[in-house]
Amino acid sequence: MSTPFRIEHELLNSEMLNGADDAVRAAVSIWLSGVCVTEAEDRAGEIYQTRRSVRVSMTRMARWFAGNWWRLRWEPEERRASPDWQMSHNLAAAGGGYLWPNLTFSCDGETVLAVTKAGDPNSAEPIRYLLDYAGIIPAVDFERVVDEFIATTIDCLPAEARKNTELVDLWAEVARERAEPELYALRKLEAGLGYDPGEAPDTLIATLLKQRSKYGAGAIQEIAAASKDNAIDHLESMANEVRGRGVSARLPACDTIREQHRDQIKPLDAPWRRGEQAARIARGIWGLPSGPIQTSTLADLFGVSLDERPQSELPLSVGLRDDGSDVMSISLHQHYLTGRRFTLARLIGDQVAAPPEERLLPATAARTSRQKFQRAFAREMLCPISDLLDFLGPAPPNDDDIDDAAAHFQVSDRVVAFALVNNGVIQRESMGEWAV
Repeated sequence: MSTPFRIEHELLNSEMLNGADDAVRAAVSIWLSGVCVTEAEDRAGEIYQTRRSVRVSMTRMARWFAGNWWRLRWEPEERRASPDWQMSHNLAAAGGGYLWPNLTFSCDGETVLAVTKAGDPNSAEPIRYLLDYAGIIPAVDFERVVDEFIATTIDCLPAEARKNTELVDLWAEVARERAEPELYALRKLEAGLGYDPGEAPDTLIATLLKQRSKYGAGAIQEIAAASKDNAIDHLESMANEVRGRGVSARLPACDTIREQHRDQIKPLDAPWRRGEQAARIARGIWGLPSGPIQTSTLADLFGVSLDERPQSELPLSVGLRDDGSDVMSISLHQHYLTGRRFTLARLIGDQVAAPPEERLLPATAARTSRQKFQRAFAREMLCPISDLLDFLGPAPPNDDDIDDAAAHFQVSDRVVAFALVNNGVIQRESMGEWAV
C-alpha cells in the first residue's frame, strides 16, 4: 500500500541567497497515495519538460506549516472558502515569489483531505502544475510528515540562521502548546472557530471552554466549527429550545446497540464507513425489514411524531440526553418531512456513538468526522445501500433514477447520490451540483 502522504526534497545551493526565509532551498516533491502532485511542466526553456519536483524555499514552506498547524489540524473544510481560510489551508500562501502548487489541506478531525488543482494551460507562468487530484491522509500521518519536514528544515539551517529565524521560535511554541493539555484544548477550539492562535475573542473562548463540562467537549467543538462567531448565541438558543419545546425520543435496545458498536466497528475506519456499519447493526437489532422505513414506523420505534412542522428558527438541530439514558429531548429545525426523518436518524446515530459525557448532540452542516458519521448512519438506516442497488437495478443510474429512489426511500436525492458515491457506484465528479 502506498504511503498516504510524503514530502521528499533534494537540497540546492543557497549560498547566494540572503535572509533566513530562503536559507534552505530544495527541489521538493509532494506525494499523495503514490501520486506525485507536484508534477509540473517546466516552460523555462525552448522545449517544455515535465518534472516531479519544484524548486522552492523549504524554510518558507516549513514556516507556513508551523504557522498554520492548528488550523490545518482542526479547522474543517468550508463550503465556500473565505480568503482567510485559503491563506491558512492553501500552500500557495507560503509566498516569497515561488510558484507553489495549488494544494489545499482540510481536516475533519480524523483525516486530512488534500486537493490539488492543475494550472491554467494558457498561463504565461514558467511552471504549470499538471494534476487535478484529491487524497485522504490519516491525521496522524499528516502530523508525522509535517513534523518531520519542519524538523529536517530546521536541521538544514545554517548555524547563524538557526539563531535568528522565526521558524525555530514558532515551532518551539507549537510544540509547547501541543504538550500541554489545556493549551491544546484552547488552540483546538480557536482553530475550530476559524482563528489563528491567540486571535479569538477572549469572551467567546472563555464561555465555550466553560460550557464543555456541561455539554461535552466534543459538542462544543462541533458548535464552534458550525457556528463560528455565533457559537455562544446558537448554543444558548439550542439549549433553551430543546428544554422548552423539545420532544422526547427513545433509543430502543440502547445498551445492546452500543455494545455491538464497540465490539464490531473498527475505530480507524472512515467515519462514513463506521456510520454505515452502525446503522446495519441497529437495523438488525430492531428487526427492521428490507426496504424503506415508513414515517409511522419511525414514530412507533422512537416514540416521536414527525408530522408537525417545527417552530424552531435555529440553523441547527439538536438532541439533549441525560447521562446513561436511552431517552433524549430533540429539536428539529427542518421544514420538510424528508429532512426531519433524516435528521432524527442522524441524532439517533449520535446517541449510539457519542461518549456518555457528551450530553448535547448537535446535527450541523460542518464537515467534521462526527457529522460525517451521523449522515452516513442516517443514509444507511433510511436508505440501505443493498436495498438501494436492488431498487435501481444493474444499469448505471441517471438523474431520473436517483429522483425515483429518493421518493421510494423518502429521502432527498442528495442522500441517494452520496450513498452511491461512497459505495463506488458513481463518481463524485458526475454528481454536478451535489459535489459542492
